[in-house]
Amino acid sequence: MICLGAAELRRLQECIFSLYSLDSLQEFPRRAIHAVLQLVAADKAAYNEICLRPQRLERFTDTGEPYTPEQLAIFERHIHEHPLVAYCHEHPEHPPIRMSDFLTRRQFHHTGLYAEFFRPVGVEYQMAVGIATRPGIVVGIALNRKLTDFSAAEKTLLEYLCPHLQQAYRNAQAMDLALRQRGQAEELLESVAPGMAIVSATGRIHQATPAARSMLEKYYRSGGGSDQLPEEVTRWLRGQVALLGDGDPTRPCLPLIEEGRGHWLTIRLLVRPGESHCLVLQEHSIEQRIAAYMRLGLTARQAQVLAWMSIGKSDSEIAILLSTSPRTIEKHLEHIYDRLDVPSRLQAVVRALEIFR
Repeated sequence: MICLGAAELRRLQECIFSLYSLDSLQEFPRRAIHAVLQLVAADKAAYNEICLRPQRLERFTDTGEPYTPEQLAIFERHIHEHPLVAYCHEHPEHPPIRMSDFLTRRQFHHTGLYAEFFRPVGVEYQMAVGIATRPGIVVGIALNRKLTDFSAAEKTLLEYLCPHLQQAYRNAQAMDLALRQRGQAEELLESVAPGMAIVSATGRIHQATPAARSMLEKYYRSGGGSDQLPEEVTRWLRGQVALLGDGDPTRPCLPLIEEGRGHWLTIRLLVRPGESHCLVLQEHSIEQRIAAYMRLGLTARQAQVLAWMSIGKSDSEIAILLSTSPRTIEKHLEHIYDRLDVPSRLQAVVRALEIFR
């Protein structure tokens, strides 16, 4: 990667802090667009959620003069021609890519996508970053220009930001889930949702739900009964806060994962201005994974196979656990690959893990 100057590094750190303070999927598109535009200038930017079967826009947020419904309908008709959409689908956590990485200007101008959509709205150049979500959905932020293409240095700036965009999206998902479980989206500090805690950067607990304390007690010897986080959690918290200061901008703030027997705890950090931050705690089990994978359209047995496979079990081990033969497991895997639209075991596991990261 290209080394960043002091001013670029400062802008990047401000964007990263803004993303990790996000606590709502509803706000994510606007915040993500703003972060990207802080780093790279563009005439227009848009957040897209594209369903591939059938091909349609599920969600669209843009800056500047809004596109008309007729223009968006034209875009939907030409999704199949868009090389960036196809690439994002095949490589969910890809680095930033430009239209010019796939097509020359002459080739681009000969597409119906350009003739009917991009040319009328004045777009000659595009760069996009993707966010891995769920199978069959492509999520991306597209930057558009009329006069000049995006440079290698601008691609590098967004490449630094990409892992933070991905992790901020997952953090916002976790917060939304916690608030939905409570049944209402009250102010965070006035009514803390289950599995959440307000803590200082040094690990002191200011507020914590009973569920959060129970999880800490279950997974750590020092527990969560006192006013101080367990030592392991405090050490992780300090490291994550340091990353947002003068740390390495290529390293995202990853959740802390503590494993038990057949279950595990995930702790995510949502930063806040000042001294206090929010932790979201979620406990997962094999049964929860099976239920989640069934929502992807898998049968109960296919979901069981994927759940055990996602934690490293071999075909023969899964066969023993499910009282069947390795050959039967292989057949289930073929159906899983087809349903998730992935070519291999590795990509199926990646898709499965994305749900719980």
